[in-house]
Amino acid sequence: MSFVSSDSGRAALDTALDDIKEGKIAPCYLICGDEEYLVNDALDKIINLVLSGEKNDFNLFYLNGENEDIGGICDSILTPPLIPGKKIIVVRNSRFENKEDTETIEEVLRGGLPEGNCLILAADYSVDRRKKLFKVVSDIGVVLGFSQVRDEKNRKKLLRDTTKEFLAEKGKSLTAGASLALERMTGSDLRQFRGALEKLVIYTGDRSLIEEKDVGAVIERAKEDSIFDLTSALAGKNLKRALLSLNDILDGGVHYLVILKMAYREIRLLLHAKIFLRSKKLSLFRPKMDYNRFQNSVYPEIKKLTGQSGEKAGEKSGGFASQHPYVIYKALRNSGRFSFENLVEHLGAIADADLILKTTGKNPRLVLERLLINITA
Repeated sequence: MSFVSSDSGRAALDTALDDIKEGKIAPCYLICGDEEYLVNDALDKIINLVLSGEKNDFNLFYLNGENEDIGGICDSILTPPLIPGKKIIVVRNSRFENKEDTETIEEVLRGGLPEGNCLILAADYSVDRRKKLFKVVSDIGVVLGFSQVRDEKNRKKLLRDTTKEFLAEKGKSLTAGASLALERMTGSDLRQFRGALEKLVIYTGDRSLIEEKDVGAVIERAKEDSIFDLTSALAGKNLKRALLSLNDILDGGVHYLVILKMAYREIRLLLHAKIFLRSKKLSLFRPKMDYNRFQNSVYPEIKKLTGQSGEKAGEKSGGFASQHPYVIYKALRNSGRFSFENLVEHLGAIADADLILKTTGKNPRLVLERLLINITA
């Protein structure tokens, strides 16, 4: 199915924003397409302009099109604003594949919305123009489509255009070297590229010019933060956070074997912590104790235990006691989420993943995702 290009979508967005500035607010907007960043950017710009100067807490409502009952969505659309002014109802993940659902929404839109109400349907895919809902929104409102730019030349142009626009708003600019470094280190993903720009704006503070050395410092720091987020998510058995962190790290160019090594280190620390706790020798440790108390009472106990037979602290436990006290503290607390047997199995699963990644052609992202699911289950 053909769909309007991102360039056409951006031009249509500029027209829609100009209309809003003149007070011509459409009762409904459909923002869709597989260029996720541009869809979200258009959504934010329309919301901010429509609700300019108004309190979002009372005038902005987000609903999920996948989970929300169609009746609840319609009730929200037809309820007048609580206080005088504009009211925006945003329905994210708008799918409306059910014919009855689309007919209900179509009927509501045809009947007219209360004065001041504005409905925004946002979808991360291109809506079929042949659908009746598309035609209804086209008749009474505005449709903005952002299909992904596949051509490398045009995609680089899109990156540079959105970068110029964003930095102009912030009163900043990139040197030629910084621009090339940013493209090289983040690739052509708009969401990741914009995320890096936002970090650079904060990092450079009052400086108007962003240099190549700034890009290197920020991107490397972001990689370190993402790896820390991943290991923390593993220890906390938080699958959603672990998968998001994995995607950020891989998209940032970190090699998959480095990620596997960090996962191995985290599980190994948890296993060593479990061994200490199973020994029943840490009589003063309590899972809910604060860090200061741990550092003053339990940590000296651990150092004493590992030095009893003349070995250097941590040597007997594979380096566990030689870690920073806070690392030991977190490992002891988090190990309670796992059984001893589970942790041993996870080390075996990591070894299996290592073998698969080194000897087969399987997709590293899928192998690592499966491993994370296994560990956080």
